Amino acid sequence: LERHVPDGHGERVPYRSIIRGLASAIPDIPVVALGRITDPAEAEALVADGTASLVGIGRALITDAAWVTKASAGRAHDIRYCVSCNTCWERISQQRLAIGCDNNPRVGLPDEADYWPPPAPQRRRIVVVGAGPAGLEAAWIAAARGHDVTVITRGAEVGGKLRLRARLPGGEALSSVYDYQHAAALRAGCRFITGRAADMHLIDSLHPDCVILATGADMVAPLWLPEDIRTSGLVPDLRSAMQELLRHPGRQPGTAVIYDMDHGEGTYAAAEHLHAVFDAVVIVTPRDTIAQDLPMVVRQGILRRLSEKRIRIIGLSEPVWDSSFEDSGQLPCINVYNGDRVTLEAVAFLAWSTPRAPDTGLHKALAAAKISFKVIGDAQVARSLHSATTEGHAAGHAV
Repeated sequence: LERHVPDGHGERVPYRSIIRGLASAIPDIPVVALGRITDPAEAEALVADGTASLVGIGRALITDAAWVTKASAGRAHDIRYCVSCNTCWERISQQRLAIGCDNNPRVGLPDEADYWPPPAPQRRRIVVVGAGPAGLEAAWIAAARGHDVTVITRGAEVGGKLRLRARLPGGEALSSVYDYQHAAALRAGCRFITGRAADMHLIDSLHPDCVILATGADMVAPLWLPEDIRTSGLVPDLRSAMQELLRHPGRQPGTAVIYDMDHGEGTYAAAEHLHAVFDAVVIVTPRDTIAQDLPMVVRQGILRRLSEKRIRIIGLSEPVWDSSFEDSGQLPCINVYNGDRVTLEAVAFLAWSTPRAPDTGLHKALAAAKISFKVIGDAQVARSLHSATTEGHAAGHAV
């Protein structure tokens, strides 16, 4: 089934050769091309080179109902692009919910096509802390309504943790989420303070009427890891480890091990990247299997790719920390039910991917200073990209 709703792990326009063959076999009958066609240039090329007579757009129109209008007007840069996440499929087919989209918070609303928010009744000073998809969505909507908006981010670039995911297998299209939001924010007059962590001194200096906290969430260290090892950074969380690994491309010897309690799609994208770097990759999880919380079509793709890459999965287990690990490279793992042990050899990379705790560092200080604030996205409770953009969109309208 996952091959019929292609995602970011496959090639662009994956059915091109099949469509071309079909058109050649029935030259007198118009053939419609379909399947992960998200960009107007792709669609135009399929018609221009004779692959098809027409192009069918499905998920791309869910993401941007004005796709055709913008394409015909030469406004491709204004399109909110489909990222092939299949959230729409999951919601209507698996969860039996109203359709939703990671990159279109207004999907299904009467005014969604080419939406630009109406002006606010009163101009206010808004500070947004965090430049991930939740913060950026709130920022551009608030600025487009006429507010004076300043975004503070400790990162040198916008995008937050989604920027890391965009650099891993299957994530390239996700950059279009924060690229659109950033461009819209600049067009609406947002100011950005990058490379600086927000503190009360900085926030006070901006004299905000309201602060929107989109500070995200951080993984919680697993209990099997001793406290001194957690604080030393010797065994980092998976996000930190991947950021560092991406700074040093190239093959490395040994086995890479991920301890997986998160079961998020990004964890398995990291495993695929590690497969291209290390001799072997092992995922250890206390659950009986992996990817249990993901949409069926996403989970099927993950299981297929990990199987094809011979990435080993050890279920119902967790590591047992040994102080000699750094010298020996041996990592014992114990079955959580019966105590059976298996020892992984030549471990050169070990990181943990776990449930995330919201960053609440500014809450008490803002409350004490009697500054109105809203908490959105993972800063409220760690969830999905869909939740981040949806809540950011709502917050931008609410201030």
